[in-house]
Formats: sequence, C-alpha cells, structure tokens
Amino acid sequence: GNIIEVNQRTCLSLGYSEKELLKMKIGDIDPTFEKQKSLVKFEEQLKPGEPFIIESMHRRKNGTMFPVEVSLGLIELHGINVVVGFARDISDRLKVQKELLESEENLRTTLNSIGDAVISVNAGGFITGMNPTAENLTGWSINQSKGLKLFKVLTILDNTTGKKVPDSIQNIIKSGQKIERYEDVVLLSKEGQKYHVRQSLAPLINAEGEIKGVVLVIRNITKEHEFIEVLHKSQNNLEKAQEIAQMGSWDLNPDTGYGFWSKEMFRLFNRDTELGIPSFEEFLYYVHEEDRQLLRLSLIH
Repeated sequence: GNIIEVNQRTCLSLGYSEKELLKMKIGDIDPTFEKQKSLVKFEEQLKPGEPFIIESMHRRKNGTMFPVEVSLGLIELHGINVVVGFARDISDRLKVQKELLESEENLRTTLNSIGDAVISVNAGGFITGMNPTAENLTGWSINQSKGLKLFKVLTILDNTTGKKVPDSIQNIIKSGQKIERYEDVVLLSKEGQKYHVRQSLAPLINAEGEIKGVVLVIRNITKEHEFIEVLHKSQNNLEKAQEIAQMGSWDLNPDTGYGFWSKEMFRLFNRDTELGIPSFEEFLYYVHEEDRQLLRLSLIH
C-alpha cells in the first residue's frame, strides 16, 4: 500500500507535495482503502492489461473528502508486480446524477399527483410508464402493463358509433404531429367499466430532435358528461312543460341587446327559429304598444 510514484495532477488534487506523498500509504489519502481491499479483494482480481474500476473517497491535506473513480491496473516493474491507479474526481458527475435523480423524482411526484391519466410508450408502441391515475382508470397496474403494446391495455371507443378508435401512435411518430385529440370518446377498462374521456397525444422528442415515443394524457370527464346529460334532460322537460302550458321563457342582456328565447317563445310569437333570437328593438315589436315604455324603464332600473 506504499505510494511509490505520483504525478503533478495528483499533488494539486490532494494538496500535498510530491515529496510528502511518496512518504505516505494509500490508506492515508483513502480512508476506505483497507475496507475495500478486504471486501472487493481486487488484488486477486487484477490481471495484466485488464483494468479494475472502483469508486471511493479521497482525503485532501486540509481534511476535506471528495469522491473518486479509481481505475486499477497491474504492471510489472523491475520484476515486481505493481498496482497502478488512475484516480478521477467524480464530484461533478455525482452532482449531475443527483440532480437528475431529483429531477426524475420531481417529475414522478408531479405525474403521480395530477388528476389526469398519463401513459408513455416508446417508438414501438410498447408501454414504458403509467401514473396511478392511469392505473385506476384502465384497471392495469404499471407492473402488468409495462412492456405490453398500448392497444392491449388501452381500449378507446367512439362514443357515437361504439367502434374502436384506431391507434394513432405510429401516425404521430411517422408524421411528427404535435398533438391529436379526441373530444368524444369512451375508455373501456380492464373490468369493462366505461368512462367518458378526453384524450390527447403528443410526441416525445429528445435533445437531438428525434421522436422516441408518445405520451398520452387522458382526462376522465364522466361526471361532466353525466351533468350535461342531466342538463339536457331538464331542458327537454322544461320545453315539454312550456309547450303544454303554452308559456315561454326569455332573458335579455341589456349591454348587448340580445338574450335567450325558449322554443315555445318562437311558437307563441310565430317567429321562424331560423331568424334567430330577436334583438331588443325587434322584441318590442311583439310587445303591446302601451307596455313598451314600461318594459324599457324596467330594464334600465
């Protein structure tokens, strides 16, 4: 473990002079040396011409520690086997790796917390990632779906025809199309549950501008769809009730002069629906002459 040769770069890195280092042992600059030596037993694994790489910590003269990657090699010098080590400071590399891991963790946390389902596939159409919302929506876990073709996991149906919507992954990859959206589709889960969804697809592009896959974002709009259906039913019931009672309803926006007329209003005033909702001045034509001024004043106040 005695140091018998060092270069100037080593001296600068550790803060020692060459004379000082040549009086020291490896354990003086690498506190983990003896431990690694016994655990890894690299001396037994070293062979001439075959480098052996380990990661360790080196200690500078001022006591500060820094991570290194050490490439060890076995050479014969004056008939004696000598271990040559090339140490490289990997502080920057580990910092980048840490930032990358933190970035990936932040991205993973974001994907896991958003309400939309997110599925990523590679250029071959195989699933590479899926957030918890996507797992709940499709009925497939990431462990079950990873590596499968997207069409085996995700079934999207046309809400009007009930037919399966064609897979657009390859079209996006080939054309480089930025985004494709289906506004009125149904997702069929693994258990047969149907969800009304909005689906958008966008290419995954790397730093070189190459399309490496596609990311799908799926929003569950089932409750919104159900609300709209209830609203439509309520509107239809109101229209039927007005038709029976021969009573219409209307409202007016004083700022624009336009408003809303129910279907029964058009029928009662014998106005063609193709003419649209009348302006306020047009509406006054349908009001009794004696009541027009009163109506004007009521809108002002």
